[in-house]
Amino acid sequence: MAFFGPGGCAFYSDVLDDGDLQHFFHETSAEERRLSYLKLGRQLEWIGQRLDTHLKLLESGTVIRTVLDVERGALFHYWVDHGRYVVGVTLDQRKVGEADDKMAKLVDTIRGHFTLPPINQRRRPEPGGNVRALRKDQAWPGSGS
Repeated sequence: MAFFGPGGCAFYSDVLDDGDLQHFFHETSAEERRLSYLKLGRQLEWIGQRLDTHLKLLESGTVIRTVLDVERGALFHYWVDHGRYVVGVTLDQRKVGEADDKMAKLVDTIRGHFTLPPINQRRRPEPGGNVRALRKDQAWPGSGS
């Protein structure tokens, strides 16, 4: 998982060096994969920006989630706010749905820290969480969405 801000990758955390995952690596090292995932994350952000340009005509809003579901796992790109996004990976194809749900919850938590509304939850968040309530007469903070 990596968080990108306006200056690039702000931080990342992974378990790619864990010995239990070595059966996933046949021709690449953990470090090569790590660098490739970070590069793909930046490329997905670029693609999302290009798509947003074309989607403006449809008034559909910004692309908030891109999932590359491949034979062996998936790569996730989630938009947080302009210039901020999260990239995540699962190597286990059986865990793609679970990883996607966890990424969505993580992004909503991050958005809550920036006082932005949730964008991924299928139901309203419980009160007292990281998302603050707004009165009906208040506008959403400038999230660009």
